[in-house]
Amino acid sequence: MEVSAVVRLRTVSAAAALAAAVAVWAVVRRDRRLRRQLARERVEHRLTDGCLIRDLDAFRRRLDGLVAPRAPADDVVLARDEALVRPTRIDPTTDDD
Repeated sequence: MEVSAVVRLRTVSAAAALAAAVAVWAVVRRDRRLRRQLARERVEHRLTDGCLIRDLDAFRRRLDGLVAPRAPADDVVLARDEALVRPTRIDPTTDDD
C-alpha cells in the first residue's frame, strides 16, 4: 500500500506543478499581450500627434499665404472706415450757400 501512496503523492504533485506552470504561462502571455498592445497604442499616439502637428503647420503656411497678400488691402479698408467714422468739422446748422 505504501507504493500506492507514493504514486498518488507523485501524481498529485505533478498535477499541481502542471497547474502552476499553466497559470504562470497564462499570466506571462497576458502580460506580453498587454505590453504589445500598450506599445502599439504609444506608436499610434506618436503618429497621430505627428500628423496633427504636420497638418497644423501646413494649414498655418496656407493661411499665411492667403492672408499676406491681402494685408495692404485691409489697411486701405481700415483707413477708409476710419475716415468715414471720423467726425467732420462742418457744422450742419450753418448754411454756407
